[in-house]
Amino acid sequence: MYNRIDAIYARQSVDKKDSISIESQIEFCKYELKGGSCKEYTDKGYSGKNTDRPHFQELVRDIENGLIARVIVYKLDRISRSIIDFANMMALFQKYGVEFVSSTEKFDTSTPMGRAMLNICIVFAQLERETIQKRVTDAYYSRCQKGFHMGGKTPYGYKLEPTVIDGVHTKRLVIDPETAEANYKEVCAGVDKVYQIEKEARQASRRATINKAINKAKTLFQVKKF
Repeated sequence: MYNRIDAIYARQSVDKKDSISIESQIEFCKYELKGGSCKEYTDKGYSGKNTDRPHFQELVRDIENGLIARVIVYKLDRISRSIIDFANMMALFQKYGVEFVSSTEKFDTSTPMGRAMLNICIVFAQLERETIQKRVTDAYYSRCQKGFHMGGKTPYGYKLEPTVIDGVHTKRLVIDPETAEANYKEVCAGVDKVYQIEKEARQASRRATINKAINKAKTLFQVKKF
């Protein structure tokens, strides 16, 4: 447990103007070091909804190996926006005697009140994530209802046509006469083929049943004759 080091963890899910960069997060965290050295763990392009992040898992392994004395983050939600994941992480910190520091939110995790405030903050972090998720889902549904093309591969038999909806330049799906007709014929041919196969199977089954009955009758007739 001797010669343990400080660790800085930074995470950024997407690049946006209102999103603080990983580099800026690390700079904020370094104020807590007061000139000391540390090891940096960064995950760019990963959501806080779970802990399936390569460098976060590396941090966990280093903690379990007794290499980390203190973990510093820019904000609590950089660790996770899930209550369960965050609670598990706090239990891991306590098990291995790791101090946890949020550079922009001052919490004393050694007291009951500090731990309670920590849990309250992570509850609101999860609420924020779920609210954003619901808002995005509703926005997608609303745009689809209006006819916006929301991406993905164009279905066979359709094509994309430029259009303007509510003053927004976008594209919408319209029927492509050439491929649609070919697709219709292909589907009809496939249905006919399936019907023919089913018809032949029924006929074969009927013949087999009749032959079986005839053979059974012949056997019984021979027995009675004998």
